[in-house]
Amino acid sequence: MITYHLALIGFGNVGRALAGLLKTKTAELRDRYEIGWKITGVASRRIGWLANPDGFDVDALLAGNLQSHSASLRGLSSPVSSLTIQDWLSASRAEVLFENSSIAPHSCGMFGFSAHSHTSPTPVRRPIAGS
Repeated sequence: MITYHLALIGFGNVGRALAGLLKTKTAELRDRYEIGWKITGVASRRIGWLANPDGFDVDALLAGNLQSHSASLRGLSSPVSSLTIQDWLSASRAEVLFENSSIAPHSCGMFGFSAHSHTSPTPVRRPIAGS
């Protein structure tokens, strides 16, 4: 089985719905496609930058229980305001990035772009089950 590390920019309605859907579909993804997943990065204006290459407890994230994740930027001693997206992605070791922040014209998302998902700059080549 292949496990993908996922990072989410934005953890409001859309980001939380995505995490919930992934949780609901875990067995199907595992059994039918031999795919596993971990959320290893979450970033939003409300919760800041969280990274854990071992993966977060999705139930705790969905419940808003961020106490257990308060020190989860491993190896990064910089204040949140000085982090770059590269620092966060590196700390999370994410292979897939979902950008779920606002795409309103006045905000252009959290980072000045309004794409919905991005893959790792270094493609991870893994066979898909059955191919």
